[in-house]
Amino acid sequence: MQQDETSGVWSVVLPPLPDGSTAIEHGSRVKITLGVEATSGGQGSLEFVDRVPAWIKYALPYRTPDGNNVMFEGIFWNSKTPYQWKHEPVPFNSVNFSMSPSSSSSIIDSEGKTFESPVPLA
Repeated sequence: MQQDETSGVWSVVLPPLPDGSTAIEHGSRVKITLGVEATSGGQGSLEFVDRVPAWIKYALPYRTPDGNNVMFEGIFWNSKTPYQWKHEPVPFNSVNFSMSPSSSSSIIDSEGKTFESPVPLA
């Protein structure tokens, strides 16, 4: 495990197996358990939390054993054969809206107008 000095980002590098395959098998469940400083319990106490890695390509929801919460687990996706789409992708027009102080009125402002006047004029 190593940390980038400039960004503070941690990384773990798992080298390939002797046969050239990845150290984590395709379709495996992946989570990272972190020991973070606990918000209660005094100084120096750790609380362990599970996180899905930010670089994960595929995640699935699951319900906790008590049935009250939905959590996610990362699935390591490294298929030898690429996914074959069943249908042609449908083109769509994306319109972004921003609820920001880009408009002096209290309406939703479109992205185009936001860039024309990013700060409301007084």
